[in-house]
Amino acid sequence: MAENKSAVAQFSAMMKDLVAILRDTVIFLIFMLLLFAPGIINERLTAAGFTKGNIAGFEWQAQIQSAAETTRTAGQTIEQATENYDQLIERINELEKQVNDPGVQRELSAINSVAKDSRSELASADQAIKRSLVVQQQLTTQFAPQLLEETGWIYVGKINEEKSSWLAGSPTTITKTELPIEAGQVVTIRDDVYLRADGASNARASAPVQSVVKVGQRVEVLEVEFSHARSGGWFVWLKVVRRD
Repeated sequence: MAENKSAVAQFSAMMKDLVAILRDTVIFLIFMLLLFAPGIINERLTAAGFTKGNIAGFEWQAQIQSAAETTRTAGQTIEQATENYDQLIERINELEKQVNDPGVQRELSAINSVAKDSRSELASADQAIKRSLVVQQQLTTQFAPQLLEETGWIYVGKINEEKSSWLAGSPTTITKTELPIEAGQVVTIRDDVYLRADGASNARASAPVQSVVKVGQRVEVLEVEFSHARSGGWFVWLKVVRRD
């Protein structure tokens, strides 16, 4: 009888060791997949109905996609408000040149100053939105890099009426690049810039924000497009694809 109990105990211990080995092997395999194919893990778990989990200490959360969408919407709203302020400031500048009454000029100057301050605050908020979206993109692409948009439109700056030279302060989002810019050319991003979806050719700034192309990344130009500015010159938009 004692021999039977000893045999059962030995079998039980052997099974426990076997289970432990299998568990460690599975954890190791999952760990390797998390390192080299995180998108597959996330895709399978999300398809199975899981949106949050913790495996071997690594937490992922599919809901970050929803957070990123909220951030993109906020960024688009701020960009539109910034564009409106630019147009307002431009209009006030035109009015200041047309008005001769000193009192009216002072009032316009005061309004212009307030508009510029507000525009500056929006620019700061916009940079914070872009940094937040970059972080969210990095977290998302650890598990599903295929979700990151690779192609879209970016704004790069303003050129003169003849399209022969950049105006002061441009290009704003890419490193200094000789004109004309042509399809197939690779340029480097110098300031975080929104990558926008396709939309109306005369309303690129209103197209949905897809993601952010961050400082230092390179993109290949697919198309070049110009939209005329009220004050003269042209706004330059590029359709690009990420290269790194």
